[in-house]
Amino acid sequence: MRRDVNSYITEKADGKTKEKGAFLKEVDLKKAYHMPIVAKALYGYFIKGIPVRKTLEECRDIMEFCISQKSASNFSIELQSSAGVEKLQKTNRFYITKKGGAMTKKANSKVIGLYVGKLVGMLNTYDPSIPFEDYFIDLAFYEKEVMKIIDEIEPKQMSMFEVSELSQSSVKKMEMPDVELTIKEEKLDVKTLNKLGKNQLAKKLESIARNNQVIEKISPRYVYVLSFDSRDSVAEVYCLAKGIRQSLPVDKKAYKKSRLAKGDLVFCDKFSKVDGVHSIVEYQVTDKIVESNQTLM
Repeated sequence: MRRDVNSYITEKADGKTKEKGAFLKEVDLKKAYHMPIVAKALYGYFIKGIPVRKTLEECRDIMEFCISQKSASNFSIELQSSAGVEKLQKTNRFYITKKGGAMTKKANSKVIGLYVGKLVGMLNTYDPSIPFEDYFIDLAFYEKEVMKIIDEIEPKQMSMFEVSELSQSSVKKMEMPDVELTIKEEKLDVKTLNKLGKNQLAKKLESIARNNQVIEKISPRYVYVLSFDSRDSVAEVYCLAKGIRQSLPVDKKAYKKSRLAKGDLVFCDKFSKVDGVHSIVEYQVTDKIVESNQTLM
């Protein structure tokens, strides 16, 4: 199984495996490392057929969930929590938790959040007497990290439309480790977007696709057209409900009825499957969004 030339796992005839990159499950904890449990969950999934969640839930070693990170000398590191602001050292070991604080780094007047939207627990000093449950590990976060890699290797062409087959990792955009704290979280739901004018909505949809955002309470059949090749009749689309990009053939008869262009908001009514490839055969170009429990007229 290979994600790219630098990340793969190979199983030999004798049952032994060779891992590299994201699949490297044995790490030196004295050196920099990044969530060893992710590689072990990938190994269990691809080699042993073990569900990702099962591997995560059965692991009781906090070190497997840790991230080590060294910051440049010009940055100061802090942990902001209900207990106050804690100054941290340049090299830190931490994990993603349900009970913790926000980790930031500062340089002059610039403040950068690390794992924005997630709570961090520090583990610079390990106490083996602490029960594993007391770390309150955010298993959903680690599951998404694993599933992002699996989704790259095992893409499901219709996963953007078939909710029942969609792994939870694809519902939201990837976690970005370094994002300015000053960025304001926008409410991206159908009611809020429908208050925008036509031109404002078009600009907002472009921004959503560019920043890998998703819209709440929107049908997964709504897509934003990133590009359209009229010669081959293939559209690259962005699913606004799932945050997935995908190239899909478009029925030429449907295209003659309703032209497609970059920047269009499209509701996909019907698909066909030929030789394992899904195509859009009926669709509507629209500037109206309805919630997923309603019907587009």
